[in-house]
Parts: sequence; structure tokens; C-alpha cells
Amino acid sequence: MVRSDSWHILLLSLLALPVIFTPQVSEAGRYQSLSCTAGMSVLAQAQPPASQQEPNVSVIPRGDQDDVCASHSAMPLANVPHESMHGDNVTRGENQKIELLKRCITVHAEIVSVEQDDLGETVLLLRATDPADAPLNARLGVIAPADMSNCTVGEHMPAVKEGWDYGVCSGAKLAPPEKGAKVVLTGALVQLKLKTLWKGLRPASVAMNLAFSTGTGNLPENINAIFPIWEIKEQ
Repeated sequence: MVRSDSWHILLLSLLALPVIFTPQVSEAGRYQSLSCTAGMSVLAQAQPPASQQEPNVSVIPRGDQDDVCASHSAMPLANVPHESMHGDNVTRGENQKIELLKRCITVHAEIVSVEQDDLGETVLLLRATDPADAPLNARLGVIAPADMSNCTVGEHMPAVKEGWDYGVCSGAKLAPPEKGAKVVLTGALVQLKLKTLWKGLRPASVAMNLAFSTGTGNLPENINAIFPIWEIKEQ
């Protein structure tokens, strides 16, 4: 009789197990296991196939620096208004030559001034905000007319200066940042070699602001610039 009662009690205990088990729910809302007060765990539902699980990876947005550089690396100065081109370097009249230093760079900078020159370009005076960018010494950034918003993609740009090549509209539709803005600029790093320093920079206010920013009142012999700028982002 005692043994029969023991089996009867054991059977009732087993039937009561689902009541005392506590469901454990994952963040995705799926039941993963049932645990009892005695500390035991029983698998209640198998995980879905790997193809149905949400990926746990970081998504890198398209249009990053590598994409921008790749699309311009073949002829980085093609849209720089110029009188003539010799390899990767261009000549702009007798007062200015532009020599390519790096085919593509990205710098963090504050916009000190924004000027429009007589070639239709937008000239930005820059102050580096990341110490890592200081060795590049990029003092200016220039947006070429072909990369602004007032042209039709694929069309050859009309020449503001007669006889010069202004390149082909890129569709970048870059808008000049405001003075004081902190931005990330991607473009080609060039060196402006000015035969006559004060006449080589347009307008004159750009030369004045640059000379003032040096702390000496003098222009450097050669000026590094991001020209042309291909992408502008906020920091």
C-alpha cells in the first residue's frame, strides 16, 4: 500500500511540472527555455534556422571615402578649371600652377571663411580640427564649378574664362558650408605654386585671410589645398 501511494504521489508531481516551470523569453520575444524552482532547465523551443535569425553585424553605409576616392582617382584634377594639363598637374595662367600631392584625402576642418573667386570657384579657408590632419597642412579647400549644384550631370561645363577647360558636371551638387561650420572634406590634395603670390589667389580677400591666419602677415611660398573637393559632411 505504501509503495502504491508513493507512485500515485510521483505521478501527480509530474503532471504538475508545467505549472511550476517559469518561461524564459529572449529579447526577440521567443521562448527559449523553461526553468523550474529546483534550478533545472528544459529546452522548450529550438532556435530558428540561421537564415531566419537577425544578423548581428555592423552595416557599413555606402558612399564612404573609399567609394568617393575610387570614382575620382583616375583623373583627380579633371574638373579643376585650367588652361592646360600636363599629366596630373595643371597650369592656370602665368601666375598659378597646381601640382598633385595625393590623389585622395579626408580632413576634418573648421571653415574660417567662404569666398567666391572670378573663376566661378568657391574658396574655403580651413583650420584643421584633428591633429592627425596637421601634417597635410591643407590651408584651403576649393569647390570646382563642375561639382556644384547648378549644372546638369554629364554636360561639359561652360568656360567662365575663355579658352579654359572646366571639366564635366559631376552631379555632386555640393553646397558651400557656412563660416564656422566644422566639416569633413574629401578630395585631392594639391599644392598651389604661385609665381606672384598676391595675384595668384582670387579674390584678394582669400590671400588676406590666409596671410592673417599664418600669424606673420605673409603668404607661404606654396599653399596646400584640397582641390577639388568631392564630398562635404558635417563632423
